[in-house]
Amino acid sequence: GARKGLADTALKTADAGYLTRRLVDVAQDVVITEADCGTLRGLTTTALKKNEEVVETLYDRILGRVTLHDIYHPQTGELIVEAGEELTEEISAVIEDSPVESVEIRSVLTCE
Repeated sequence: GARKGLADTALKTADAGYLTRRLVDVAQDVVITEADCGTLRGLTTTALKKNEEVVETLYDRILGRVTLHDIYHPQTGELIVEAGEELTEEISAVIEDSPVESVEIRSVLTCE
């Protein structure tokens, strides 16, 4: 009984630093070799908010990323950016100033 309790406690106390080290050890040999992994999946990105306060704007979160789908202005229907394009400062600013609330971006996390 007591020994098992001590073992369980020891296992539960693995800190985040140890987990991070393990994840780095596992992922350090991962090399991206293709510009396009061919998946149709991505990540939906929005402005990061804590309650109603914006912690990180949509502009900051999408800048430099690549779009998964065409992005249209929700009110005018005008094409803002085509799928597969990098979101430059200019394009990200247009998206930030529009009513667009989320953008689907490509990510290595969704590659197959």
